[in-house]
Amino acid sequence: MQLRPITINPLAGFPETEQAAVLFGNALRRIGIEARIEAAPWNIVSDRFRNKDTMHDMVPLWKSTYYADPNNWVGELFTTRHHGGRNTTWYSNAELDRITDEALKITDQNERAKLYDKAIRHIVDEAVGIFVYNTKWFGPYSNRIGGIRFSPIGNGQEMRWAYFK
Repeated sequence: MQLRPITINPLAGFPETEQAAVLFGNALRRIGIEARIEAAPWNIVSDRFRNKDTMHDMVPLWKSTYYADPNNWVGELFTTRHHGGRNTTWYSNAELDRITDEALKITDQNERAKLYDKAIRHIVDEAVGIFVYNTKWFGPYSNRIGGIRFSPIGNGQEMRWAYFK
């Protein structure tokens, strides 16, 4: 059986995504799958996310959280209600939707953590994405600055505790 070609859509002008596309494409070719690389600017790539019929096969990209809560990752990136928005994979799983819906109704953080752990296991078990790494950027600060903490939101810096030594 001949598989259709896989289209990899890196972000034009971002060498990290273009290099990742070449690596993925070469790996696919080694196992007999034709891969095409079509670099495009972000506005074109993100527009394709919104419609399942124009969706790419693979997009090497990075994501940052919008708010500090596990739903920001597993809930918004992989649940059905976020198709065409933050769920750029168009992945759908009724059990995952049920688990995250339940977690959203609970205020007890320990109970929520158990549910999100189950949700994350669904994502990993079904290989919904290829997760490569998450960088930490602390910025160029003077040694006279203290209190900088890592945050998963934005560029990885929590400045509320920063102070001059």
